[in-house]
Amino acid sequence: MAALDLIVEQLDGFALCTDDNLRTVYHVANASKSGRRFWHEPVEWALVSKKAKPEFWRISETLNAMANEAIEQGRFSGHISECFDAMVTSIELNAPDLDKRTGLLKLVISTDPSAKLGKFEVAAARRLNAGPVFAEWERARG
Repeated sequence: MAALDLIVEQLDGFALCTDDNLRTVYHVANASKSGRRFWHEPVEWALVSKKAKPEFWRISETLNAMANEAIEQGRFSGHISECFDAMVTSIELNAPDLDKRTGLLKLVISTDPSAKLGKFEVAAARRLNAGPVFAEWERARG
């Protein structure tokens, strides 16, 4: 078994996190050994990078510039929905069928979601996860 497969087998959650204005992005993960106490709350997960990776700085800089441009062009709402969808698609393209193999929960979330982003999060969770994984996450959220 390759090292990456071993790491993935130990994970039970992965999320891209952003803010309500879609100007920043970072990632968090949860391992089975951490338990599922906060499984539905990715910002509480144990495997949070204390130091943002340069790759995420560059993405955040790009998102910030795109947000500023969208504001100037009067299409900020479009920026939010397009960028959120792009984050969801990036997980779909980079981890196809992963949840079916490991039960891994995959999310794209806002750290303090507005009503609009809350709806996007649920739609993303439904889109990214197999039925039983989505149902468990939805039950845990209450």
